[in-house]
Amino acid sequence: MNHTDLCKLTAEKFVQTIALYEVKGHWENPDVITWNSSGTSTVFEIKMSRSDFLADRNKKCRKEGETPCGDFHAFVCFGDFIKKEEVPENWGLFYYKNGKFRCIKQIPKKYNFMKKDQEGKYRKDWNAECQFLVNYILCSKFYGRNNIVYNRRYLNEDYGSAFRIEK
Repeated sequence: MNHTDLCKLTAEKFVQTIALYEVKGHWENPDVITWNSSGTSTVFEIKMSRSDFLADRNKKCRKEGETPCGDFHAFVCFGDFIKKEEVPENWGLFYYKNGKFRCIKQIPKKYNFMKKDQEGKYRKDWNAECQFLVNYILCSKFYGRNNIVYNRRYLNEDYGSAFRIEK
């Protein structure tokens, strides 16, 4: 099992409407990002080692005062080397072990990770999220990468041709 494999499995497991994995952004590069049909997003950071988890704290997007992408966040670790107490209060934690995902700490849905601006409105880095989508389109067109997962219900014939993906 490598990082890409676990990213793809995570995207497949937690896809809401659409999910991208291992797509580069401007300054934040989430391993997996999913969106539901109303645009609410969840970022999953995949950790294959303890040192990778510890280094995550130093990312620019984790610093106080930065506007992150994603409404909600969770770590997914290969094994059980991250302890529940080490995860920020507003993050979830999942272990992937023996071919199964196990929820160790639920993603707090009542807590919205987005910061409030001076007017008291929540904000997130919409530009970064749009950039992920644009980069995905470019990578799939020019490099043949297909790092996207769709919720199966949108591929169902009952939803009509607008939701079918032509292969």
